[in-house]
Amino acid sequence: MISSADRIKIAKSILDFEARRDAKGRLKVYKLPKEDGGGKYEVGGINERYHPEEAKHLADLIEAGKFDEAEEAALEIIATFTDSVSTWTNLAAIESYSRDCAFNRGPRGSARILQRALGVKDDGVVGKTTRAVLEAKSTRPGELLLEMRKAREQYERDVVGRDEDSIFWKGLVNRWNNALHFAESFLKESQMLDEKLGDIAEFAVNAKTEKAEVMLGAMTQSQLIDYYSELISLDSVLPINEDLSPAQETTMVSLLGSPKMPLTTTDQPDRASKLVKELKATKSVSTHITVTGVEPVLKILENILSDVFDKHPQLDQVLSTAGMLNVRYRKPTSGKPSTKISNHAWGTAIDFKLLGNSAPGNTKNKVPRFIAAMIPHFNAHGWYSGIGFRDSMHFEVSDETIRAYSKEGKFKTKN
Repeated sequence: MISSADRIKIAKSILDFEARRDAKGRLKVYKLPKEDGGGKYEVGGINERYHPEEAKHLADLIEAGKFDEAEEAALEIIATFTDSVSTWTNLAAIESYSRDCAFNRGPRGSARILQRALGVKDDGVVGKTTRAVLEAKSTRPGELLLEMRKAREQYERDVVGRDEDSIFWKGLVNRWNNALHFAESFLKESQMLDEKLGDIAEFAVNAKTEKAEVMLGAMTQSQLIDYYSELISLDSVLPINEDLSPAQETTMVSLLGSPKMPLTTTDQPDRASKLVKELKATKSVSTHITVTGVEPVLKILENILSDVFDKHPQLDQVLSTAGMLNVRYRKPTSGKPSTKISNHAWGTAIDFKLLGNSAPGNTKNKVPRFIAAMIPHFNAHGWYSGIGFRDSMHFEVSDETIRAYSKEGKFKTKN
C-alpha cells in the first residue's frame, strides 16, 4: 500500500488532469456539454450526476470564495473514491494508473481494465486469480503499465462504445497518455526492480522467494527457464527485422551451391552442397550450445551470443538449440508441406530453445521472452528473426547480409 503522501499526490494528478481553473489557477464550476453524460456541471471531474452531494459541496465552497478548502476537499473526494484499488498491489506506479482508471470508469471498470491487461477474465472482481497473476506481472511494472494503457483504450472501444468518431476521443487519448507518464514517474523515483538491465526475475505465481532473491542471478535454473519461456506481447519488441529480408533460395544456391536434390524434411547431411561441406565446422558458441554450420557464420554467431549475454548474462545458463546445419526441405509451422530448401541446409540458420523444452514454433502475437531478448542483437548483426514468418525459434543470416558476407570473401576456401 502506498504512503498517505503518495495517495494525495496521485489524487492531485487526477484533479489536475480533470479540473477547469480560472485565470488565477483556482478551481471553477464547469458546465458540462450534453454529450458528456455527467449531469449539468462538474468540479475537478467530480460531476453532479454521479457525485451529486460532493459536487454541490465543492460548488458551494467555490461560490463562497473558499478556493483552498475546495481544492483540499476535491483531493480527498478523489482519493476516497479510488481507495478501493489500494489493496490490489503494493507498487505505486500500478496503483496510480489503477486509481486514474477508477476515477474515470469506476472501481469495477478499473478492475476490468487491469484484468484485460493481465490476460485474465475481466469480470470486475479482483480475486485470487487476478491477484496472483498481478503479483507475477508486477516484476515488470513498465511493461504492465503499457498493457494497462492498451487495455484502457480497448475497454473504451468495447465496453463504453467510444472511438475516434467521439468528440471526446482526442482528449481521452491525451488523458490516458498523461496518466501513464505520471505513473511511470514512480518507477523512476524508487523501484527495486531495474527493468532496463533486463536482469529482473519474475516470480512464478506460487513462488515463495525472498525479496533479496528477485534478481535473476539468485534464481535456480528451473526458475530461469520459467521466466525466459514466458510469452510476452509481440508489440513490446516491435519493430523487428527492419531493412532485412529472409535469405532467398536463389541467393543461397548462387553463393553456397545447391544441395543434391531431391531432399526430404529430415536431415540428409551427405546431400549438402560441395562448398558447404568444405566450410563445415562444429563449434561451441555458448555454455550449452555446440553447433555445426559453415565456419565463418559460426564465428559471427558466437559474437552475437556474446552480445546477448552481456545484456542478459543469466540467459547463457538456460539457452540451448534445436540445430543449425540440417540439409532438408523447409518445415512450415502451418499450411502445406514445402518443397523449398531450408536455409538450415547451408548452415546459416539456427533454431533456439530452452534447456528441457521444445523449440517454440508459431507463437502468433506473442513471443517467448528469451527470443525477444535476442532479436535486437541478431538484427543488429544483419540476421533475420523467424518471427517474420511465424517461426519464433528461428534466426538466419538475412538475404542482404549473406550477400555482404560473400562480397567480403567469407565463403572462400583454402583449396
